[in-house]
Formats: sequence, structure tokens, C-alpha cells
Amino acid sequence: MNPKRTLQLAAEYFGLLETLAHRGHGVSLSSIYDTLKVVSPDHTRSPKEVADILVANGLLERSPEADGEWEIPPAITDFVLHLAKRQRLMAPGELKGLLLDMDEDVYALARLVGQREVSLVNQSALRLVTYLQRAQKLCADHHAAVLVKVAEIKMREDNRSLRERYAFISGLYERHILPMQQLVDRDGLLVKLLERLLNIIRDADWMGDGMVSTPVSRLRAHVLQLKRDSGDNFLESYNEVMPLYNKLRRDHELAAAVASLLDVAGRHGVSAWDFNRHMPTVYWTAENLFTDYALEDHIRGVQEYAEEEPEPLVTLDTPGVPKAPDPMYMEEVIERLRQDAPVPDILRWLFEGYANQTETEILCAYQDISEHSDLATHHDNNEAEAVFSGVAYSYFPLRIERGSARQV
Repeated sequence: MNPKRTLQLAAEYFGLLETLAHRGHGVSLSSIYDTLKVVSPDHTRSPKEVADILVANGLLERSPEADGEWEIPPAITDFVLHLAKRQRLMAPGELKGLLLDMDEDVYALARLVGQREVSLVNQSALRLVTYLQRAQKLCADHHAAVLVKVAEIKMREDNRSLRERYAFISGLYERHILPMQQLVDRDGLLVKLLERLLNIIRDADWMGDGMVSTPVSRLRAHVLQLKRDSGDNFLESYNEVMPLYNKLRRDHELAAAVASLLDVAGRHGVSAWDFNRHMPTVYWTAENLFTDYALEDHIRGVQEYAEEEPEPLVTLDTPGVPKAPDPMYMEEVIERLRQDAPVPDILRWLFEGYANQTETEILCAYQDISEHSDLATHHDNNEAEAVFSGVAYSYFPLRIERGSARQV
């Protein structure tokens, strides 16, 4: 098999390969003939010659089901649909299996980093980069395929009935969106695995100075890319599927209920519905009725309404309103106390330095200073008496010495 010749044939018959790959089932001579008439009307080779040349170059393989049928190899299908941006829906279990295989290499990398085996760490990092690239492709293809399927449902290109559309979008939600959500959630397998990889990469910072690209730095870039793109892609897919899923579910439930009623009416007549028993009409009485005259009086009153000037708002600048003292900020009080040390009587210092504050605020500040863990304060053994703000106090003075107010 000549790779160059294979690519040339793939380019020549790309329209045929794309159409057959998108159908996703066996290829017969009649399907090749019909497709060639559409995509290449001027083609000269017979369908059998086309099939033989594609088989010889690895673009088709014989089907085990019948002698006159062929299949497109999975690798060729993925390649063609990727180029045509018509990705197929893949099962999230495929990504989950890849992550479980990758988990073993992550543990191996952690062990090698701990042993500081530079060459082996680089080899393990490159293997993990390959895993991450495959996971990145699976996530991107899954996202693109979901958007394509949602667009088909919205544009009604598939000619499905309401029931079939609901069954399809329900399967899309349950078999693709929910399993993917379990992988990319905060405690999901993908996120936890990538977080563990980032922690291992941080432990390997001894390998370089950050100026030269290494396999480990390349690994970190791919981890961050997959972590970002997987979350963004899933969120966009979820936001596309959920509104459509909810709408089709409501429409399907309504259609099913109507179909059930029509089925009963078709077999037994409209009288079989028995609305009087299932939906009885209750009696009603007229209440709160009024005449046009009452409405005219109300509207006339609204027209004659004159808005009164509201009373001015009372603010601190209003004459006669007492001024409230500025609040005491303990950080500033502590800093000023450190600057004024030594202070033989902190209570007297507070009353004299903050004379405009209320007694309650000063006493609260005094309590905070006495319990402050970063201030080395001491009580005198001799009791003192003093009058502050017209109140007599008996207390053991709390003092602070110079240099004993520890800085932190």
C-alpha cells in the first residue's frame, strides 16, 4: 500500500467516502453507483472498479456479511468525517476507558518524579501527551457531533415524527450528556485526573528553569488545554440540548395525552370522555361588581389628585440633629498605642485621647486591648480611682512598656 497513492485516491473520491461514512452501514455496488451519480456525474470507472481500487489502497475493506458488500475502516471513517466536520456521536465510555488507561501512567510519572529519573520522566510525559491529545480529540468530536445532531432536530431535516424526535433527544441526553457530565464535573474522573497531573508537574519543577521547552512543560500545556476546553465544550453542549429536551418532552407528553383521548373517542365516541364527571363545572356567584358610575368617580378622583410636596429627608447635616462620633477603628488605636508606648494607664489614655467617643466604645476598646494577643500588657498591683466623663472608676491600671508592644 502506497500512502501517497492512498491520499490521492481519498482526495479524488472524498465526496463518495464522506457520503458513505456518514450513512454508517455496509457499502454495496448499488450504493456506490447511486452516490457517484450525485457527487461525480462525469466519473468513468464502474462501481466495481472503484470498489476494487479503494480496497487495494485501504480505503475500503470487504464486509464479512456478504461477498457483494464492503465497509469503510473505522480509522478512515473518523478521518473523513473529521475533515468534513461531520463527527459521529461517540459513547462517553470511550473517553472514560482512555482516562482509566491513562491513570496508570499518571501513577508511574509520580513515582519517577519522586525518584528524579530525568530521562524516564520525559518518556512518561510524552506518553501522557499522546493520551491527552486523544482525549482532546474525543471531547472535541463529541461536542461537534452533539451540535450537529441538535441542529438536525431543530431544522427538522431528518423527517422524524414527534415521538421519534423525543426518543432521539432523550437518548442523546441520557446516553451522551449525563455520562459526559459525570466526567467533567468538579469531582469527575477527568477533572480529578488532570488536577493530580498538575500537582505532579509542580513537583517536577526541579527539571528546568522555565526558559526551555521540555516534555514536562509540554505536558502541562496540554493538561491546561484539555481542562479548559472539556469544560467549555460540555457547557455549550448542555445548553444546546437541555432546552430542546425539555420542549420535546412537554410536546411529547401533550401529544400522548391528546392521542389517548382521540383513541377513546374513536372507539367509543365523544360521550366516552365524560367531561362532567372528570372536569365538573362548579357553581359561581357574582361578587365585587361595580357600575360605570363608580369607575367614572374613581377616574375623576385620580385626575384631580394633586401631589403634595414630601417632607425633606433628615440627614446628619440637618440643623438640630446631633452629630454621631466617628467610629473607633481598633487597628488605628493599636498602632497609636504602639507609637505612644510606654503608657502607664491605658484606660486614662483612651479617655483623654478619644474624648469625643462614647463611654461604651472606649470601654470596648479597653477590653480589646487587654485581650490582644500581640500586646504585652500588665496590670498594676495597686488599685487606682479616677473620674472619667463624670463617672467614678476604681480599677487596677493596665500599662504597656516601651518596646513591649510586639510587631507581627
